[in-house]
Amino acid sequence: MKVKKFLLLIVTGIIVLSVCMGCIYKKTYQEEYSLLLTESAEVVDLILITPMHGKPSVINPSTDNGEMVTCFVSVNVDVPNVYAIILKCEHGKFIFRSPKIKQLWEGLKEGQEVIVTYREIYKNKYNSYKLKESHLIKYDFVDVKPKF
Repeated sequence: MKVKKFLLLIVTGIIVLSVCMGCIYKKTYQEEYSLLLTESAEVVDLILITPMHGKPSVINPSTDNGEMVTCFVSVNVDVPNVYAIILKCEHGKFIFRSPKIKQLWEGLKEGQEVIVTYREIYKNKYNSYKLKESHLIKYDFVDVKPKF
């Protein structure tokens, strides 16, 4: 009986240790943002996609009492104005879009200098709570303001 309890205690200890060691040495990946950064950029192009409205007909096959029936369904499609600004900075060219972009878009001209606010997004790999690897994976462009 004592041997069984001793073996059970050893097996339980091994399981607890392996779980704890797995938690400590588990490699985790985490997406992290830098502080806000700024840099100069140039407006390369201003894009406006005008609103589109339409009523295309769609063929909608369905069954009626077990028989295949084809009917035409009218669908309304409304696409609002889309404003975008193409900028060129040290990272290359990129498109800036934002819900509040219309007023900014209307005040800019091609070739104009602007200040871009952005954050760098890193994929970091941790091992035992220590940073082992860090890779820049993309940029999060937050704001664009005219340079005065």
